[in-house]
Amino acid sequence: MDSTSNSEPTTMVAEAVAPTPPKAAAAAPSGPTEDNGSLPIHDEKSTPGADEPSILLYYCYTPHPLPSVPSHIAFQRELCLSLGLNGRIRVSSEGINGVLSSYKQSDLEDYVRRVVGNLGDGMTEDEFDAKYCHLRKDIGVEEQMFDALSVKSTREVVSLWEPGAEEQRSAARARAKALRRRRRNEKMADKEGGNTAKVTQSHCCSLPVVPSPPNGVDLGGYIPAPHLSPQEWNDSLLSLAISGEEAILIDARNVYESRVGHFRVPGVPTLLTNTRKYSSLPTVLEAHKSELAGKHVFMYCTGGVRCERASTYLQALSDGDGWSEGGKERIEKPKGVYQLKGGIQRYLATFGLPEDCVKEQKYELELYQQSSGFVNQCLYKGKNFVFDQRRTDPIIGGLQPVGQCLLCKKPWDDYDNGHSPKQNREARCRRCRILVLVCDECRGKIRTWGENNDDKGDNLPELFCGPGGESCIDEGNFADAVEIIKGRLP
Repeated sequence: MDSTSNSEPTTMVAEAVAPTPPKAAAAAPSGPTEDNGSLPIHDEKSTPGADEPSILLYYCYTPHPLPSVPSHIAFQRELCLSLGLNGRIRVSSEGINGVLSSYKQSDLEDYVRRVVGNLGDGMTEDEFDAKYCHLRKDIGVEEQMFDALSVKSTREVVSLWEPGAEEQRSAARARAKALRRRRRNEKMADKEGGNTAKVTQSHCCSLPVVPSPPNGVDLGGYIPAPHLSPQEWNDSLLSLAISGEEAILIDARNVYESRVGHFRVPGVPTLLTNTRKYSSLPTVLEAHKSELAGKHVFMYCTGGVRCERASTYLQALSDGDGWSEGGKERIEKPKGVYQLKGGIQRYLATFGLPEDCVKEQKYELELYQQSSGFVNQCLYKGKNFVFDQRRTDPIIGGLQPVGQCLLCKKPWDDYDNGHSPKQNREARCRRCRILVLVCDECRGKIRTWGENNDDKGDNLPELFCGPGGESCIDEGNFADAVEIIKGRLP
């Protein structure tokens, strides 16, 4: 899930025409199939069974603004309580975004049906974009379940920028006023003998203040980029790679997410933004627009929600006066902007493999890669970082770790060093507290956030999240942290 946002829903205009994604040179099969002794793909692991524990990842933009955010929050709380669901849900007038856990996937499916029904005409389960995710097998089920439920109001489904200082002060005053109102309501309820339900903070607190878009970019009149299914994503990217037409991928996630996995497409570079937080993305796009000029731009994130806003912003940015080189002559706009429908989560449900099967049957994985063909190969490498108690999803895009220890450069993709994420044993930057990959051998040689000299007995060097662990990426110009990598042809 992402941070809260700030502006009113984007206005849809009839004149907005989405670009047509490039077509593959030849028709491709609908997806990976079992062949030549390879691992079965879809039937075995695309989603858990109805009676199995599962994680639900979802978001949706509603056809019409919610008539009452507090009322929908109350509906969500009551529904989750009745089904025994825990997790985090963000409710705005333009839609909802959430991640929930349950010991039975059927309860999550029931939740989706009832929420879709509550949202009214025009909302379908396809528009709801629900992904049912497997649990890891190397840690206990209980350790992967949420312990509590949080339902809160936000200005937007996802926020692309933060409010300024004055806007933050205004929001603080509004929150203080709402808190005083809540306390008055609770005192009145107590005087009436407790017959009146107390108003919770989630219901009464005002929504976050709306910040101003960066660089004066106006998103009005722009719609999100066209969605490509996982198969269309493969077809389009590989067609462009074969034809030699210029394209580029943008990883719209943060640095700690892309470090354990990202797309590596033969012949197509991937721009790793390496941001600490999502609200830094506009600055990165502005600073690296020359790398996007005249190319087909493919954006992706964990589940798709961040690309809805980011792709809208990129299209508006490229139409604006600031789309120039060095503030002088305008440069060519992207030939098209596209986003991966359902994000990495849905892509790996189509082309990925269960981590435990990959580790136990490496030879079968190699057979699958050889028999599945160029177009049906999994173009995502590594693990998918998730914002729940699992840390990473067990459906992966390859056997070899993509990540590496920040200190010794050894291949490494375990933030928790063999522990459950719930144990809070992960390494974090001493300054900004984001996750840092440090192998078992190097872990005892440094002090991370939350550790002091007494914890380890030695005056060990501090760990930061920048190159070599010596500085924090949140210091200075974070747009300089961008990496552009290239996949290799098979």
